[in-house]
Amino acid sequence: MSLVLDSSVVIKWYIQETLENNAVRLKERVERLSESVAVPRFFFVETANILWKKSVLRKEVTPSDAKGIYSRILDLPFNILDDEEVLLRALDISIKHRLSVYDGMYLASALRFKATLITADSALVKKLSGSSLASHVSYLGDL
Repeated sequence: MSLVLDSSVVIKWYIQETLENNAVRLKERVERLSESVAVPRFFFVETANILWKKSVLRKEVTPSDAKGIYSRILDLPFNILDDEEVLLRALDISIKHRLSVYDGMYLASALRFKATLITADSALVKKLSGSSLASHVSYLGDL
């Protein structure tokens, strides 16, 4: 199975949060089965922003730890989709389903990669239930 992971999932591989155990099990499964994982290029900017917020604003991790985590994320063997490959489709998805373009980017990446998007965003999964995109998204808590 091919997967697209959003930043809400990957951050949980390194920082203790709700659903962290599910995220770690997913990481182990990906490593064990050598599953193919893709992310849109902007994933790295979004992840850096989350780490900035957790270190500077929320003081949940030290700046040094945030940089170390980010370095480890950069080393992950993800297939990276250039934003230009999926941005137009992301905008279309976002308009049609009233989603942020950020969520649309992950969904467009899943469609482009013929994959399932795994997210910790239960509201996104709920919003897409019953839509043509429902089969392309799974909630981390259900894994």
